[in-house]
Amino acid sequence: MQRSSGQRAWVMALDRRGREPSSVRSRTSRAIRTASWPPCSPPAYSRQRSARIPGRVFPRKIGSLAGPQAFQRIAMTDSKSFSLWLSLLLPLGCSPSPSGTTPASPASETRTEYTLEGSGPELYEKILVPPLFAPWADDLVNRAHLERGDRVLDVGTGTGIVARRATAIVGPSGSVTALDISPDMLAVARKAPAPAQPIIEWIEGDALDLRFPDATFNVVLCQQALQFFPDRAQALREMFRVLAPGGRIAVSSWRSPELNPYAIEFAKVVDKQVGPEAGAETRSPFGWDNQRELVQTLKSAGFSNVQADAVTLDMREPDLTTFIINDLLAYPSTGRTIASWSTAEKDALVGEILAALEKYKTGDSWTIPWVANVAVANK
Repeated sequence: MQRSSGQRAWVMALDRRGREPSSVRSRTSRAIRTASWPPCSPPAYSRQRSARIPGRVFPRKIGSLAGPQAFQRIAMTDSKSFSLWLSLLLPLGCSPSPSGTTPASPASETRTEYTLEGSGPELYEKILVPPLFAPWADDLVNRAHLERGDRVLDVGTGTGIVARRATAIVGPSGSVTALDISPDMLAVARKAPAPAQPIIEWIEGDALDLRFPDATFNVVLCQQALQFFPDRAQALREMFRVLAPGGRIAVSSWRSPELNPYAIEFAKVVDKQVGPEAGAETRSPFGWDNQRELVQTLKSAGFSNVQADAVTLDMREPDLTTFIINDLLAYPSTGRTIASWSTAEKDALVGEILAALEKYKTGDSWTIPWVANVAVANK
């Protein structure tokens, strides 16, 4: 049984099957115009699957964002975590349609119109990777001290940013294998531009049961995935097993929302305006912030010379409005609640989050610090 994906919670409710494009169109001045969602029928299938965030099991009604009639209750009791959420959150054939016409704006107002189209993984790669995950991938690769000729395994690769960064360093004499439980994430990863050599080997697989011989790799990387694994200790034991003696591992996991300004301001507004269940859900990617526990789990898996640091990197985002809209739609509880809201109510919600982050704005761009625990160790 496959058990866990390392994919990120921000794209949970986006249709990652890639069969129907989803779009969000917005015209903004001080207010933000979001999408209106048409009625949808529930999927023609019903599966009892699971999605477990370590230490907490979230029962959810999962379905389209169109309204309660379209939701199915999924029993979340085993370990098929993030990937399952992502694959079931929108029924097939259901995509958002643009909202109605927008009144003409006064000449003094500057309005920006944008349209986002694509599957969940495509939006993840386009919106989240450049400002957020790419800088963290560079940091992780640097801390792993990659060298030409290294044999690298990237666990929970998502759309492959860490694997691509590693490929640029190890060169033709090295190798990079990128593993994820989500075939849809891997499909986007395969299409993304990457260095010609070595060719990245993309593998669909389970982090808790790596299908590689012992001592296959001399570097293992895992960016922002451990917190989603239902058994982190088992995942790290598997990484230790496939690592050659003297090999290196580098992993990262977000610190608490309270230490991440965007996360806490976003969660506080959602708590107040949408509800505590939705607010708790937005905190789920930050569910393993205990640095001591991270270090101890690595040591218990067999690793030595474990060093963990609290690392801060800035996210530079010129279009925070788009980022927030996708974040709101990404979480099931929030997305399904605001689907029935008026445009003005959605505008106000996005505007309140923007206002809470105003101090991080310089000119037309935002620079917001993000904090994660990053650990390196040896076998």
